[in-house]
Amino acid sequence: MKKIKLLPHTADIRLEIGGDSLEELFCAALDGLNRLLKKDIRKKSKAPGVNFSTGFSSGDNIGLLVDFLNEILSQSLARHVVFNRVKKINIDRNHLSVWLVGLKVQKFDRDIKAVSYHGAQIKTGAPQKPYKATVVLDI
Repeated sequence: MKKIKLLPHTADIRLEIGGDSLEELFCAALDGLNRLLKKDIRKKSKAPGVNFSTGFSSGDNIGLLVDFLNEILSQSLARHVVFNRVKKINIDRNHLSVWLVGLKVQKFDRDIKAVSYHGAQIKTGAPQKPYKATVVLDI
């Protein structure tokens, strides 16, 4: 089950996310980013949109999550698109490949500069327990 919660932070936004799998955790993180970029994006049409796919590796899953969100943020800002649908996501040994579909937007609701490595964390409970993560968004 996806879980998204905004946490207070001095000058930035801390986003707490959760998921039953690593892939679901990354999807929840994307949903959280999207809700900040364009509040009503989940209500938008699911008509064909802008496709984007990427793949990359990182030293660990925390770096992978931050890199993933920064790549999506960068593509969103450059293309004026909010990538609100995940067609495919695969995470294997600190390597991610993802295929997303997004919707063009005129403007964003919030200016987000980057996702910070500082304060980023991923926690897991015992086997079969959900993943939890926290990321800080620089605004």
